[in-house]
Amino acid sequence: MTLSWSEAADEQFYSTLKYWDNRNLSTLYSQKLVERTNSTLVLLMFEPCIGRPTIYGDIRTILVDGKYNIYYEYDEELDEIHILSFWDGRQNPEKLTELFENN
Repeated sequence: MTLSWSEAADEQFYSTLKYWDNRNLSTLYSQKLVERTNSTLVLLMFEPCIGRPTIYGDIRTILVDGKYNIYYEYDEELDEIHILSFWDGRQNPEKLTELFENN
């Protein structure tokens, strides 16, 4: 099983961490978020279809820390997970639709 991140997902994840570092003037929450994200990804690698199907074709989503969604595609033949987005669920969902329609 391989796992890869899109450039957009990578940027979203690190922007989220940076936001919390600046907001809290500490890296404590960001470190917890990294740990929770890693735990979720390990689970995903063992059970790639555990994520909820979405309206975006073969894209699935799994929740991290109650507020963030990892949107991903799973290629069963290649045994590969590709992370498409690390999304703060409190954002406007139309932005997410635009993201997937433009890629």
